[in-house]
Amino acid sequence: MRRGVSLLPVVSLWGLAVAWAGTGTWTVSPAPNRGSLSNFLNGIAVTPEGSAWAVGHSYDQQLASYRTLAERWDGSRWQIVSSPNVGTGYNDLYGVATTGSTSALAVGYSRQTAYTSARTLAVKWDGSSWRTTVTPNPGSTDNVLYGVAALASDNAWAVGGYYDASGVGRPLITHWDGTRWSLVDAPRPSTSFSILQSVAASGPNDVWAGGYASLNGRYSTLLMHWNGAAWSVVPSPNVGTKANRIRAVAVLPTGEAWAVGDSQTSLILHWDGVSWSVVDRPLIGTYSTLWGVTAAQSNDVWAVGYYRDGAIEPLIMHWDGGTWTLGSATVNAANPWLTSVSGGTGAGLWAAGTAPNGTADRVLILKGPGR
Repeated sequence: MRRGVSLLPVVSLWGLAVAWAGTGTWTVSPAPNRGSLSNFLNGIAVTPEGSAWAVGHSYDQQLASYRTLAERWDGSRWQIVSSPNVGTGYNDLYGVATTGSTSALAVGYSRQTAYTSARTLAVKWDGSSWRTTVTPNPGSTDNVLYGVAALASDNAWAVGGYYDASGVGRPLITHWDGTRWSLVDAPRPSTSFSILQSVAASGPNDVWAGGYASLNGRYSTLLMHWNGAAWSVVPSPNVGTKANRIRAVAVLPTGEAWAVGDSQTSLILHWDGVSWSVVDRPLIGTYSTLWGVTAAQSNDVWAVGYYRDGAIEPLIMHWDGGTWTLGSATVNAANPWLTSVSGGTGAGLWAAGTAPNGTADRVLILKGPGR
C-alpha cells in the first residue's frame, strides 16, 4: 500500500527522465535504501534550521510486509534513522511534519498481522529517537492517516480516512496537543466515500485539509477549513466530467492557499481568501498528476508529481506569482515519480519519491535549485 488509496499502474519499460526547459534544475541527492527490495518515500519535511526528514517504507522479506522508513538530512548526507513498527503486518508512513531539529511527527498506518485491519499510526521524534503515540481509530475496519501539519511541538493536525460500521468511507481528523491525539469532528460530505489526503496550516485559526469525495456519481475535489472552532467544507471547483482529486495543500501566512491533484491531467487550485479557482498550468504527457505542493511566498510555490508519456517521468512545476512553468530533473531509472515537496525561499528545497531500478522501488530524493 503506497501513499494514497489507488495503486500506480505498472509500466515495465525502462525509462529515462530527460530534463526539459524550465525554471531551475533539480539534482538527485544520494540516499540509502534498506535491503534490496522495495524502498519508497511518501513524505518529506524541511526544518527551520535546514535539516530534513523523509518517510515511507521498506519491504521486509522475512515478514513479507512493509516496515516504516525514516531518513534524515543532517546538512551533508541522508541517513536512515531507526523508526518503530506496530505488529508484524504492513506498516507505512505517509506524511511528516517538523517544527525544529528536536520535534517531528510522522503518520501512516499499521497492521498487527497481515490479515488484520489497518490502524492509524503516528510516531514522534524527540530529538534522539522515534516513538509511537496512541492515535484514535473510529472505524471498525481500516483507519489510515495520510497527512500531518505542525504549527508547534504541542499543536499539530493529522488527517486521513476510515470506514464506518456501514462500510462508508469517512474523513478522519485528529489533533495533537503535545501529549495526546484527539479525534475532532469532521464534516461528512458524501453518503458513500470521502477521504482527506493532506493538511497544511498557517496558524491556529487557519488550517486547510484536502482530499476527495464521491458526489453526483464521481470523485470530486474536497477542501475543508478550520477556523479555530470548527471544520467546514468549502466549495471547490472541478474540471471536466471525470474524477477530480486533491492530493496536497499548502497555505501561506497571508491566508492564501494552494491545492494540487488531478482530473485526468494535473489540477491546480488557488484560494485568494474568498474562493477557490482553477489555475492554468503546463500540460505534458498523456496523463499527469500532482502529489505534493509547498508555498514559501506568494511568488514561490512548487508542486511535484509525475506524468506518463510511454514511460512515467517526474513532474515539477513552479509558480512565480504570475505563471506556472515546468522545472527540470534528470533521473536515470525505470519510471521515477515524486510524491512530496517541502521548503522554499530561505530554506532547503527538497522533493521525494521513488526511482525503480527495474527490479524494485528505490528511494528518490531531489535537491531543489539554488538551495
